Amino acid sequence: MNDTQHQDGYPWTWEPAALTAILLLIIAVLAMQIGRTTALLISGAGLLWPTSRHVVTSIGGIIGGDTTAGLPSYVETLAPMWLVWTMAALAAAVMCGATGWAVWRLRGRAVKGMASTDQARHLLGLRRLRRTRRIIRPDLYPKARR
Repeated sequence: MNDTQHQDGYPWTWEPAALTAILLLIIAVLAMQIGRTTALLISGAGLLWPTSRHVVTSIGGIIGGDTTAGLPSYVETLAPMWLVWTMAALAAAVMCGATGWAVWRLRGRAVKGMASTDQARHLLGLRRLRRTRRIIRPDLYPKARR
């Protein structure tokens, strides 16, 4: 029995959906900021990041076409919006891929609750396994006909 065959009796509720929505919102905000920062760096303005209180509030300006929203007033170099959107999409793809990989890696790929063949043989003993094989695997060892 592997992880895909496991039947979870607990129904899905709103928590996983809310967690996914919040995670996607955080990724979107960070991707927009990283995309804008990368576009400004490529266009020659340098490495610029907004102050912590402007990270979220400057998103509306970036979407509206102002690549310097939330940055200090001395920034004059404008990056083309196509470059901002391209870099934001690339950053979002990388972050979504990294998040998916982390979830896959951290959740554990082991089969939960099942012993391997060697573990069962070591724990129960070969004699007991052979004696109770009709109980353990009735599909392979049907009851003897009389």
